[in-house]
Amino acid sequence: MPPTQRIKYSTDDFAPHERLEWLREVIGREYANVEITPPRTGVFNEMTIYSWHRLRLSVIRSDEIVLQRLPREPDLISQDTYLAVVHLSGN
Repeated sequence: MPPTQRIKYSTDDFAPHERLEWLREVIGREYANVEITPPRTGVFNEMTIYSWHRLRLSVIRSDEIVLQRLPREPDLISQDTYLAVVHLSGN
């Protein structure tokens, strides 16, 4: 049985003016291309993606953001998946 692999992404690694575009790129690469409406206070997002065989679990901590999937998404066969969201706190 192969070990679980983990990838961690965080907006904390980028200057405030770079965070929104960086987050859009990461979400587009890992899930699907989206339009992001951030809060007025700026963007904070931290995601850890655990991979095991063909399964992936994403643990996400984020400011309240609005995501809207763009037309014709997902554009990669690897993004053709089911998503389940368990909201633990906040809005």
